[in-house]
Amino acid sequence: MHAFESTSQGWRELLVSPAPPDTKPTVIGGVAPEFALTRATQPTPHALLLPELSERYKALKKSVGSVIEVSPESLAVVEDIAKRIGENKGAALIVDYGPLDTIPVNSLRGIRAHRIVSPFERPGEVDISVDVDFFALAERALVASEKIEVHGPVEQGAFLLTMGMRERMEQLGKKMSEEEREKMETGFNRLVEKGGGAMGKVYKVLAIVPERGGKRPVGFGGGIEV
Repeated sequence: MHAFESTSQGWRELLVSPAPPDTKPTVIGGVAPEFALTRATQPTPHALLLPELSERYKALKKSVGSVIEVSPESLAVVEDIAKRIGENKGAALIVDYGPLDTIPVNSLRGIRAHRIVSPFERPGEVDISVDVDFFALAERALVASEKIEVHGPVEQGAFLLTMGMRERMEQLGKKMSEEEREKMETGFNRLVEKGGGAMGKVYKVLAIVPERGGKRPVGFGGGIEV
């Protein structure tokens, strides 16, 4: 993932540099990070290329202070997937967390011991995470092949409920003990709940399928074909 900030001189990449000596820990009891993101003073090769890949990025170029995050690796992967589906059929279902249609901003974070920490804290010991730009994936897939369609993204909770997860859970529950049903109910709620930062809202689902006249798949507004 590459991050860029719009300036009066154009896009400048945000680079990893040693953190100032007075940098404080992200969480209480944490460790002050060794590194931080700083804005490059001159345009890097990535700054000259990646923000020009999409009209969405170009539209923000004149808005000084705008920050965008671009993952060229993700775009390359989804381009390959789209071409394979267009040529050989098949389908792809992409599930991850990120916004529905906006460009991720300042989403780089570290996760350690189930807490959000600086991504630059304890290098090698902290999981690094960023939000997925689903709109960018959809855009690249459609450019890669004229023989595919993209549906979504939709929120995970809505997708799973539309796919019949509640009904399936009720059927499975008939053969379970009360303790097993309660455990399954807890897992079900964790996946579909939409309040706050719940998985049902934060996670999104995107589908790439062969061209079918715009007919929506199940889970994306379409019905079951009989």
